[in-house]
Amino acid sequence: MIESIKQAQINNGFDDFKLTENDLLVAEREYKSQTSTVLMIDISHSMILYGEDRITPAKMVAMAMAEMIKRKYPKDSLEIIVFGNDAWPIKLKDLPYLQVGPFHTNTVAGLELAMSI
Repeated sequence: MIESIKQAQINNGFDDFKLTENDLLVAEREYKSQTSTVLMIDISHSMILYGEDRITPAKMVAMAMAEMIKRKYPKDSLEIIVFGNDAWPIKLKDLPYLQVGPFHTNTVAGLELAMSI
């Protein structure tokens, strides 16, 4: 806040003080906490039901989230679980090749595996 006020004084002078958005200085803080994230992806038949592709957007969001965690929070961990009739972990490198199967949606199996991780 102090740096923003200094910037406003530099830009506008002392006599006619005003604080504008151009004067604001924002500093990102780097937090040292570490977080573990488990991402669950449904690969049941409902992900392509009625011809609507839901698996591709899910994979894209998962890859974007993995990239964000890798770049911004390198100490964090990300595990990816897929679930259909059962649940199992997959590696990030296998995510683009993930396919929907003739499975039911067993969310409980996914949640149990996520909690154990």
